Amino acid sequence: MNVKTQAEALHWASSFLKKLNRDEHVAKLLLFHHFNVNEHDYMMTLHDKVEGEVLTHFIRDVKEYGETGKPVQHILGQAYFYGRSFFVNENVLIPRFDTEFLVEHVISYVNKQKEPVTIVDVGTGSGIIAITLAKELKDVKIYATDISEAALEVARKNAQLHDVQVEFMQANYLSSMLEQKIYPNLIVSNPPYIELGAQEELSDTVKNFDPPLALYGGSTGLVAYEAIVDQLKGWPHPAHLALEIGYNQAQEMTNLLEKNLPCTETGVIQDFGGHDRVVYCSFKK
Repeated sequence: MNVKTQAEALHWASSFLKKLNRDEHVAKLLLFHHFNVNEHDYMMTLHDKVEGEVLTHFIRDVKEYGETGKPVQHILGQAYFYGRSFFVNENVLIPRFDTEFLVEHVISYVNKQKEPVTIVDVGTGSGIIAITLAKELKDVKIYATDISEAALEVARKNAQLHDVQVEFMQANYLSSMLEQKIYPNLIVSNPPYIELGAQEELSDTVKNFDPPLALYGGSTGLVAYEAIVDQLKGWPHPAHLALEIGYNQAQEMTNLLEKNLPCTETGVIQDFGGHDRVVYCSFKK
């Protein structure tokens, strides 16, 4: 391998990933990271010489992504969501753009309320939803729960990184809130919703590296939703529930909500691809 400049390094990496049917754009992301350049000025540095450990580490990471499918976010230790960088590792789900539709709905809902809003993010993972809401909204109290202490460690690190106040609790969905008799009036969640039988349809980057706890919702994909709804049956005051869903789960989820909660309003929000992405329910006491 005769690589002397950034341009040659990028060409080698892109060709290497193309042969393995990997995302060639990752070559540029790793180039930016290792050679400390950005989208704005990298064209001016493409003919700069590269050598030594920096080049060695770049080649190592390109090969690791190409040969194993390890997510570039894990290699870099960060992922972007709603315009912000978050720390991620193997203990949390890598943020997806689709979840921004859930966040947008919550922000819009809160901004229409005349009374103070308290929020709980159920199954917070890396904390991206709770932390983004804390950054975007004023005068809200935010809780976040997760059954995984390892995930909560990541979420706390991200809250500190973005200088926001979120109260994190280890819990099975809403169990800690019920035990402490804390009843937020807005419940938001992006729970695991992939059916166990759909494992083979996932890319190796997803099924081999995202934590199963954050991916799979049992044989039907609805186990987490059913648990959350069951816990909400005893909620003592009106509240709003917003959930990210799989593209084919809108009807089942709407039925589940309307059958088990005293919904006064339900709705479904689609993503840019026209797929059902968020289901919500406002329910009374």
